[in-house]
Amino acid sequence: MGVLKVQYLPQYTIEDYMSWDGDWELIHGIPYAMSPSPTSGHQRAGLNVMQVLKDALAESSCKCEIFYDLDWHIKEDTVVRPDVVVLSGDKLKDDFVTRTPSLVVEILSPSTGDKDRTLKAELYAEAGVVNYVIIDHLKQEIEIFLLTKGKYQLNKSPEIHLSECKILPDWPNVFEE
Repeated sequence: MGVLKVQYLPQYTIEDYMSWDGDWELIHGIPYAMSPSPTSGHQRAGLNVMQVLKDALAESSCKCEIFYDLDWHIKEDTVVRPDVVVLSGDKLKDDFVTRTPSLVVEILSPSTGDKDRTLKAELYAEAGVVNYVIIDHLKQEIEIFLLTKGKYQLNKSPEIHLSECKILPDWPNVFEE
């Protein structure tokens, strides 16, 4: 038996997505279930990321907003829900993101880690997300990537350059219990 071709898979849009029950992401028209829910360790790391970023932004001149687990409508057939996004510029007016975040943070889970490192990294790069941070709360590792010539390069500096300013998050505090 051969491999199922992508052309035979149903293709969905944001309009379809908005009518679904449960937690989903939609990437290039293909739905991905977002279950089970994040573990307690994942959620602790997420809350800590929010606090670390909030503190770093408070020490800067940045006019940015931070959101946790909020839909980002990238295009008509793509909606993702990054763990954390930082938006520069005007305040968000909707209950979802439509512009490219300055920073996206994904916290790895056993069920989503491969997708975060491959498919979503490519998607974020295509969308122009300059700063992409991957956090492995189980290994207590943080990888900071900077978009350079359309591809992510590992950034050795903990500093994040947002569109209007730079911040220096206290990344080790992400792993505080």
